[in-house]
Amino acid sequence: MWWTDLKSRFQAWFQRVRPYIRIDVYKIVQFLRTFPGLPGVLVSSIVFLILLFIVYWRGVLPAMSQYGFWTLLPAILFYLNAVFCRSILIRLLFKEQANFSQAFFNLNEGYLIENLLPMKLGVIGRAFLLTPKINLSIFQVRAAIQVERVYDLLIIIGLIAATLPTAFGMPWLEPVSILTLILIVVIFIFLPLVARSANRLRISLERFAEKQPWIGQKILPKAELLLEGLSVFDNWGTYALSLLWISLSWAFQVAGIFILIHGMAPTIGLNAALFTAGVLAIGVVVPSLPASLGVYEFTIVASLALFHVNTTAAMACALVGHLIFFGLTTFFGGIMFAKEGETLAGMYQKLMKFKTNYQRRIHAS
Repeated sequence: MWWTDLKSRFQAWFQRVRPYIRIDVYKIVQFLRTFPGLPGVLVSSIVFLILLFIVYWRGVLPAMSQYGFWTLLPAILFYLNAVFCRSILIRLLFKEQANFSQAFFNLNEGYLIENLLPMKLGVIGRAFLLTPKINLSIFQVRAAIQVERVYDLLIIIGLIAATLPTAFGMPWLEPVSILTLILIVVIFIFLPLVARSANRLRISLERFAEKQPWIGQKILPKAELLLEGLSVFDNWGTYALSLLWISLSWAFQVAGIFILIHGMAPTIGLNAALFTAGVLAIGVVVPSLPASLGVYEFTIVASLALFHVNTTAAMACALVGHLIFFGLTTFFGGIMFAKEGETLAGMYQKLMKFKTNYQRRIHAS
């Protein structure tokens, strides 16, 4: 048959070009290592092209103009409250070695670095800038930030799991969602117990690492960071407070997104805001241009499309939300940058050098 003949010819052709394909893949990997920021440029370029074709751009500015003062003000206040609550959480995770002002401005400095510098250096920047100011080592600061990120990851999974059946119109996914939410609750309950067994877990991981070197290279450093970060939860009261503040931070964040969505699509329910917040949090960690340009907008447009919000209104919502986030974080982070006499070019060089040295120390240990 004709498809058998075509298949045979394709297999013969593939065998001939296979060595060249291997060489090209190797060259591509080497090229990406030489230019580590290139994947972000490619991702942002791709989503920009997609948005270019799916959004009616002439309607975006008129749609954005529909936001009035009494819509933007609550959205801004909700965002600020989210950052305030997260700053209190960070102070707890730093064992109260940092005051509220230090935690708040350090958080915004991290956002500023994410906004204006490539390579997603915000987390490393936070640790680099805060360590000299408080009585904690760089390892302890990184460990506290690691716990914050674990909290965020669990909440993101919970938001998406809770709203996935509605977003995709698949009621049969509800049992999976419920099981996922139960699992997340169980993990939250067991985190303090893990902290109390940190030494035994660390010894067990080190034994595994001796047998499996990849565990020592890939898993052990991150596990040690997490276990060190969890050590702050020496009592249930501190742990309960940390859950309260991270929950409030996410609640304010979702409320701000809901306000912006409601301004464009008044009939849309809270589920859309919950789902969008979860997907957006995943989108902003994907490699991209600084400030997650393109990716931020695409995740919101794609999320709201599942709730039948037209792409023009969704893009208006995304742009306004991005401007609020970018403007406030750049303002507060810029204040601290100016006070410390830092420049973006100088900070980028310091962070790249710090990142390289830190990774070498981790591998050496």
